[in-house]
Amino acid sequence: MTRLKRLTKIGHDVWSGGSIYGILRNERHCGDLRARKTYTPNYLDHKSVKNEGERTQYYVEDHHEGIVSKGMFLAVQEKLDQAKYGFRNGSPELRVIADGVLKGFVQVNPCWMGYTEDDYLNACQSVLEEKDYLNPIIQIRKQAGDYDFRAYQVTREQFAPTTRRISASVDIDNIKFSADSVAELPGKQFVEILYHPLFEMLVIRPSDKTNRHAVKWSVYAKDRYRPCKIKGTAFLPILYQLMEWKEDLKYTLTGFVKEQNGVKVLVFYTCDAEIRLYENGRMSTAYKKEWTETFGDKYLMQLARSQAMFDPEKEWKLLEKGETADVREFQYQPKNVFEEEMKALRAELEQEESDDRRTD
Repeated sequence: MTRLKRLTKIGHDVWSGGSIYGILRNERHCGDLRARKTYTPNYLDHKSVKNEGERTQYYVEDHHEGIVSKGMFLAVQEKLDQAKYGFRNGSPELRVIADGVLKGFVQVNPCWMGYTEDDYLNACQSVLEEKDYLNPIIQIRKQAGDYDFRAYQVTREQFAPTTRRISASVDIDNIKFSADSVAELPGKQFVEILYHPLFEMLVIRPSDKTNRHAVKWSVYAKDRYRPCKIKGTAFLPILYQLMEWKEDLKYTLTGFVKEQNGVKVLVFYTCDAEIRLYENGRMSTAYKKEWTETFGDKYLMQLARSQAMFDPEKEWKLLEKGETADVREFQYQPKNVFEEEMKALRAELEQEESDDRRTD
């Protein structure tokens, strides 16, 4: 744009990255309109400031005819969002497991920005059938002569923690697993995070760095693997929204191990999170209000959550690959299509410049 001597909206003939960024973010180019982006706090000086929630905004779709398609505009927004979190390689896509006990689990990449909680829910539901909604709490098979434990409760591990504890600490920006969690997957610096937004379950399974969804959860130091923080600035706010957690609080998840055919996974129920409170440099733990009248889950519920979904008589397929979830109304075009469109646009601008010189 600088070389072609095109002027910016304020009349400058030198373009900056910020100028281009503003154009790419402007929803008017796809036919939509966001009203009240700025407002005037003081009518005396008439100075406008950016509206960051101080005034109600309005968004009108298809307000006028756009100069680019809605799909193109949304694709660009996703690419810009990904770049904010360091992802610049290709286009992100939500993938969901379609078979095995992990059916409905969405493969998470903590750096993939641009998705919403509805996208994760839609991806999960896209492969589920009616019977699948009952997976975690199905009826337990009771053998003749078995003792009836229906009136009993199983003490929550949160109330009676052991010296070894599989757990994860979560805040709005990061998630970090305990040393005991890392020890359950020895020699694995990379894992994959799966989330089921309906069953409120988080599963960690082994992976390697060639997997686009792999995250580094440990570092090798002093002769052993030690946990490290996983930056989740893109995904964790979605988890907080789905769980209705408070953004200024930290949470701890307690998990357990499941293994079949030599493959281990760690399972966490996000609905059982403990709250970490910090006051005057001291930490305290808070629990759900409904836990105050019980010390555990009903026996059958506990059995269903820990065993029924992982039926030992079935093939779990713990390493089942995910398939692309169709959660958006547009599809990405191949890179060569965009390149051809850019060449045509550049040629058109250069032709206009040539015509202008001849006219002068």
